[in-house]
Amino acid sequence: MLLYQDRTRVLVELQLVIELHTCRPPQLHLSLLSDILAGYTSQIACPSFYGYIALPDTDHGGDDLGNPGSTAAAATECAKLQDCRGFNANGWMKASVDPLTYLESVCFFQKIPGTIWPPPPESPPPPTTACPSFYGYIALPDTDHGGDDLGNPGSAAAAATECAKLPECQGFNVNGWMKASADPLTYLKSVCFFQKIPGTIWPPPPESPPPPTTANGKAAEHLIFN
Repeated sequence: MLLYQDRTRVLVELQLVIELHTCRPPQLHLSLLSDILAGYTSQIACPSFYGYIALPDTDHGGDDLGNPGSTAAAATECAKLQDCRGFNANGWMKASVDPLTYLESVCFFQKIPGTIWPPPPESPPPPTTACPSFYGYIALPDTDHGGDDLGNPGSAAAAATECAKLPECQGFNVNGWMKASADPLTYLKSVCFFQKIPGTIWPPPPESPPPPTTANGKAAEHLIFN
């Protein structure tokens, strides 16, 4: 494990990786930096920002591009600037990261080449709401559609019946609001949306009667006489 007396060697190794990154894939660049930093013990904990490698006890002097006021703002602004190579914990964005120098209790955030910006949206959590079922509709948990209201007959069950009678109705939510459109559908926790299945026959066909039974409960046999 590397201690503070080894920081000079650590920074030399980091600088070597930086010089090589233009001819290496970003994934390899990140892997090499991670391997080096894994053995370095620092007394400062750096926050993490998407698209950057956090380097503890490190800074770069000069080459300032500006300071938007905070590290979080610098992370966003630096990502938008092609000539920005990173920023420090004080929010100063840098046009270069060469050389990196040791500065105790300061974090430097180096941009990872090839990072896609803005970051991809997080996937919504898996559905947790149990929805009732209605004939002719697909139940979508934790889902709703805002606007395009056609009215509210008072309950989800009543909305299922009324929506089926209206050609322009595309579905309804669990609160009974019928909708003229189901596009777009959005995530809304604890709400169910019921989207109409095109081509559904209404009213629903009657259920088939059970087979006739005899007095002892067994199904009756139909005898055919010639």
